[in-house]
Amino acid sequence: MKLPQQLNSVAGQFEGRTPAEAVRMARAEFGTDAPVRCWKTRSGGVLGFFAREAFVAGITPPAGAIKAVRTPRPPKESKEARETTTATSDLPAPSPSPSPSPSPDRPSLSKLVEDTSDEVTLGCAQVPAAAFSEVLAEAQAAVSGTDLATHPQRPAPLEVLPALPVLVAPEPSQSSEPIDGLCDSLARIGVPVPYRPTGSGATLDGLARTLASLPAAPAVPTLGGSVIVVVGAARDAQAAGRALLASLGLAASDLLTVDRNDAARQRVARRRSSNRVSVLVVEGSLRARHLAAVAPWIEQVKPDYVMGAVPATAKRADVEQWRAQVGPLDALALSRLGATASPGELMGLLPIALLDGEEASPLRWVLTLLRATLECER
Repeated sequence: MKLPQQLNSVAGQFEGRTPAEAVRMARAEFGTDAPVRCWKTRSGGVLGFFAREAFVAGITPPAGAIKAVRTPRPPKESKEARETTTATSDLPAPSPSPSPSPSPDRPSLSKLVEDTSDEVTLGCAQVPAAAFSEVLAEAQAAVSGTDLATHPQRPAPLEVLPALPVLVAPEPSQSSEPIDGLCDSLARIGVPVPYRPTGSGATLDGLARTLASLPAAPAVPTLGGSVIVVVGAARDAQAAGRALLASLGLAASDLLTVDRNDAARQRVARRRSSNRVSVLVVEGSLRARHLAAVAPWIEQVKPDYVMGAVPATAKRADVEQWRAQVGPLDALALSRLGATASPGELMGLLPIALLDGEEASPLRWVLTLLRATLECER
C-alpha cells in the first residue's frame, strides 16, 4: 500500500488517499490557519484508461488538478483548455454545452462549482469525507430541478456540530389529560386493581406507567442445546411455538410436536447433545384428562424454559388450577384476546410473554385494553 507523500516541498503539495488525509498533512506543514485547499489529480494510464487518481492538498493547485473534491464534476474540458491550465491559476470549470439560461432558483453547474469551496472545515476540525457526497447530491439536484427532500441519491444529512441543548416548554398533550371513567372501564374488562390508574394518574401515560409494573417474563434461552417447552391446547401451543421460532430466528424443524413417551424424550436428548435448540409443543389443555401425566414427562425432559399457552377467554381460577397440575411455568402466552370482553383477566397471575404471538409490552397492553374498552362501550 502506497503511503501519503509530499509531492513538491517548494510548492507545498501533499498527496493522500483521501481528501482528509491530504489536508491533514498540509495543515501539519503550514498550520491550522493556512488557506489549504484540496484537488483531485490523475496520472499515468493509456489513452485515458487505467489512470491513477489521488488527492493533493496545498496552497497552490498542481498542474492538471481536477476541482472535484467537494464540488460536482465539471463538464469535460477540451485538450486545448487543459493545456492552458497553470499551477498558479484556479479558473472555474468551463460552462457546459449551450442550454436554456437557468432561472434564479436553479443555478448553473459552473456557478455551483465557483461558489463551493474545495475544503470543508469547522475551526481546526476536519469534516469527514462523507460530507462531499452530500454537497454533490445537492448540486446535482439543484441543476436537475429536483426536490432535495425527495432526491433518491441524497445521503442522510451529516451533523458537523454536536446538538446543543434547547429548553422548550412541553406542549400539553392529550395523553396527559385525565380520562373520565378510565378506572371503571378497566375494571369492566377484568384488569386487576393494582394495574388501574386512579385520580390524576388516570391518563394514557399513567396507564402505561402502571402497566410497566406487570411481572416481567424471563428471557427465553437461546444457547445451543436449550430445550423450551410450550404446554397448552394444541391450537394455542402451536401458535406460541411458531411465535418463539420467529423471535429466536430458529428453523421450522426446531419446532417439535411430541408425544409423552420415552422415544420423544430420547429424541430431545439427542438434539440437546448435538447443541440444537428445541421448542417442544406438549398438548395439555385446561380441561384435559391426562394432565396428571404431563408434569412428570416435562420434568424428565429437564427443560430450560416452560411456557404455558392459554386462551385469553380462560377464567383466572381455571388457569390457577391448571398451573398447579402441569407444574412450574416461567411465563404465559395469551391468545385470542379479541374473543373476550375481559382481556385483563389473567394480568399479574404469571409473567405474560406473548400477546397473540407478539411480545408483551406496556404499550401493547395499553392498545389491547383501550380496544377492549371501546368494544365494551359500543
